[in-house]
Amino acid sequence: SAGCKWKCCPVDWTLFQDSCYYFSSAYTKWSSTRRRNKKMSNHQSLINLRQSSCFLFEFLEQSFRYGWIGLYNNGTGWRWVSGDPCDSSVKYCSRNEPGGKHKCVSIYPSNWGYVDGFEIEDCDGYNEGTCEKEALCF
Repeated sequence: SAGCKWKCCPVDWTLFQDSCYYFSSAYTKWSSTRRRNKKMSNHQSLINLRQSSCFLFEFLEQSFRYGWIGLYNNGTGWRWVSGDPCDSSVKYCSRNEPGGKHKCVSIYPSNWGYVDGFEIEDCDGYNEGTCEKEALCF
């Protein structure tokens, strides 16, 4: 990004720092959202949250949106869709969920009353989707 004169995103995506974000209004299961994101961004990148959570909360509050992020528990612990284990800096990564298998995390506007703006949900439930990919650099 240091060599970029400007950055851009495809139509209907929102630019923030070095990434483009897409917020889908289609209600899908977490696995369907992940597959769609792989097609849209050439990798399985639901939002990772590491540096973008403040931007996301503000965007979601202004647009009355919410959606799946790239954090799930397949029964062996919390992982990002990249396969990386979730570190303890993310509050949900240290939680043991009853029946923790097949649980996924959604992000909600913090003013909707969800704890820290996140909710652990069944991955087979339906939710809006979010996607992140690297911005184009010119």
